[in-house]
Amino acid sequence: ALFSPEAVTGIPVTDMRRCIGCQLCVEVCPAGARSLDPEGGTVQISSRLCMRCGMCAGVCPSGAARMAAVEKDPILRAVESL
Repeated sequence: ALFSPEAVTGIPVTDMRRCIGCQLCVEVCPAGARSLDPEGGTVQISSRLCMRCGMCAGVCPSGAARMAAVEKDPILRAVESL
């Protein structure tokens, strides 16, 4: 799936131990938030540009790119329960 509910409340992460260097996450990012560092060969993520859409996680064949779940703020949970 290219979109998941976790994408909206998650943060993008890349497990470089699992990354195979295909750069699909970089190519599919609609905001240009992911880039490959040419010196270190690691995927960089701009939190300023990231829309948290989850597209990167959806195309990653190795599961290295994913949206890490973030605990919702207690106040937000209380408002949502009203």
